[in-house]
Amino acid sequence: RYKTNNRIYNVIADKLESNGNRKEDFRFYSLAELQLSKRFLINKENICGPTFGAKNNLIIVFCSVEKPDNRKAIRLTWGGYLKKESFKLIILTANRHNVTINNQLIKEDNITNDIIQSSFDEDYYNETLKAISMIFLLQRDCKHVNYVLKTDEDMIVNPRSLLKVMKQYLRENKIILGLRFNRAKVVRNINSKWFVPKFIYPQKYFPNYISGAIYVLSGDCIAPMFNNLFKVRVYYIDDVYITGMIGEIINARLQHQRLRYHCCALLERIH
Repeated sequence: RYKTNNRIYNVIADKLESNGNRKEDFRFYSLAELQLSKRFLINKENICGPTFGAKNNLIIVFCSVEKPDNRKAIRLTWGGYLKKESFKLIILTANRHNVTINNQLIKEDNITNDIIQSSFDEDYYNETLKAISMIFLLQRDCKHVNYVLKTDEDMIVNPRSLLKVMKQYLRENKIILGLRFNRAKVVRNINSKWFVPKFIYPQKYFPNYISGAIYVLSGDCIAPMFNNLFKVRVYYIDDVYITGMIGEIINARLQHQRLRYHCCALLERIH
């Protein structure tokens, strides 16, 4: 085994060893891990139902458990603005296996009523599990929404710009809006954060996909995505898997659109 400081290489190597080094049937996520993406420590009944207000659109923010300041900043800024514009806000987290942190999250949700916590481990390479949780929730409760805005905790969305862009595509079917990558080359450098060995993904290029930092999904993508989640091998780069591989299967239109946003430095100023 080649020794490296690259975490994803080591994670793959460890999983491969535990699998008896059988590359032909390697799975990055075990069946048990995939099942955890559908189980919730903090849950809500019918997140898009009348109890939560008659909203036509949904925001889902992927957020680390231990980032309450980021969640607060989102609620006070662009998230709060969009809530007044027919959007429902949901913050999706995972499990840190820390009683103090998890209890603080429960207390926060008792006040804000906008958090859902999945039961798998909070980890960068579990973002695909978080995306599967999102699709499961959408299929369960939100099939009727017009649009879903998915973004990450370290993004600040320009709400006026977003609303303007969405109006351009109001009548489009099965569309994903965002920063599109065409024929992105698969990274084989074992020292890269995005390293992918050939036995996991042998092709030279990824399918076209939309950046996972921020994208808008039309509501008619939800059911087809849910029905095809496991038609391909579940892949640990979440935007490639959801908007690329699954998007390709359901024939979604990937519309290149620079949704204006700023990154985490501005959140720090707000704090």
